[in-house]
Amino acid sequence: MPEITYADDTVGWYAILVQPQRETRVIEWLATFGVYSFFPVEKKWRIRRAARRIPGGKILPDGRVGYFHERSILPGYVFSKFSGLPRWHIIRDMPNITGALGHMGKPICLSYSDLETLHDLRHRAHDLNAREEERRKIVFAPGEIVRISEHSSLDGFVKEITAIDAGKEVAYLRDLCILGKPLPIPYAMLSHVAV
Repeated sequence: MPEITYADDTVGWYAILVQPQRETRVIEWLATFGVYSFFPVEKKWRIRRAARRIPGGKILPDGRVGYFHERSILPGYVFSKFSGLPRWHIIRDMPNITGALGHMGKPICLSYSDLETLHDLRHRAHDLNAREEERRKIVFAPGEIVRISEHSSLDGFVKEITAIDAGKEVAYLRDLCILGKPLPIPYAMLSHVAV
């Protein structure tokens, strides 16, 4: 069983429980008291119908808008570093805070291994987003000639794109049908052919 360190006798990092989607407000409130806080976020690519203009959005060929949206990896948690002994009676009275991560009603000081795990979570999310962003840079359009690759039974076929579905990230190729229906090929399996 891991050793439990209580808030009475230690100074350090604590996990504060907050209402989901209120993490930013809690961080701003704690900053007024000089408390450094953060919550791990990741950027996700979203596609919506273009009902309104979205700042930083990219208009796709089918008229929809793609944009990056930040979301919390651990919704409902804010991690805070207190330089002195936290005054939990003040913190619990703040709107949007529901408590602190603890044992038997006492907040627990987080260990450095817990903080390293959180830091790794942020880096893994960043790496995944970088790979996803790199994949999004590959754009196909109808009329282009592509090669199918990536260890499929269709490996090496060179075909022309007849249609694309940017939302599903698939392309439909000329004369590639199963039972009379066009076969969707994921973008990840396609590569451009130099003409």
